[in-house]
Amino acid sequence: MKVFFVGDSDIANWKPLNLPLGTLTKSGWTSFQVLKAIKSREADSAVVGEGGAEEDFVVCATWGENDVSNSGDMVSVKIAANNTSEAIKQLVANHKGHLKGVLFFGPKLEPWMFSDPLNVDTDAIMSYVRLSLELKSLFQECKELGVTFVDALSMFTDNPGRSTEEIMTEVQGLRVASKIVSADSFSFRVEEAFFCTDQLHLSEDGYSLWNDIVEAFIEEKKRE
Repeated sequence: MKVFFVGDSDIANWKPLNLPLGTLTKSGWTSFQVLKAIKSREADSAVVGEGGAEEDFVVCATWGENDVSNSGDMVSVKIAANNTSEAIKQLVANHKGHLKGVLFFGPKLEPWMFSDPLNVDTDAIMSYVRLSLELKSLFQECKELGVTFVDALSMFTDNPGRSTEEIMTEVQGLRVASKIVSADSFSFRVEEAFFCTDQLHLSEDGYSLWNDIVEAFIEEKKRE
């Protein structure tokens, strides 16, 4: 079964798994640009076999962080979620019968948000929190999309079991208590070993966690 990677730089920097795969990705892509690329049927050849017939495949995707990184208001979040819904519907329409599932990784907390230990970028954190919750709600309500959502917000922290809802409550409480929030005020920290030196993109160790999830997802789909 092939894997079709779709998304922004988190996909572009992902080293290929030991699996047949295709890619539709570009650094800096927003949800709208992903939707546009899918509608134009770019890279459809990635899921076509040697004989010219389309093969069964799964999609591994992540995007949306670029939509809200500069403006995390709910308008931006809603637009990103709507584009995401339309993009996946278009994928299903383009490849009826052959798309066996979509694995979507939500936004993740990243070291750059805490780069100033005396003044953490809580606006950025809340942007990712809102996007994560909106995507999670979208995929739960629209089960016909066939998406398995991975809540990755706390995955690369020292407390990876922390829910997005818990993180939202903590950040909101800290922001009420003070306009300036230090890194020491948080009950968790981002593990920098999972990221490159740019404090933004995942390192090989970070991607290894995602690889494990993708491989388990593929095995599950093979059994269905």
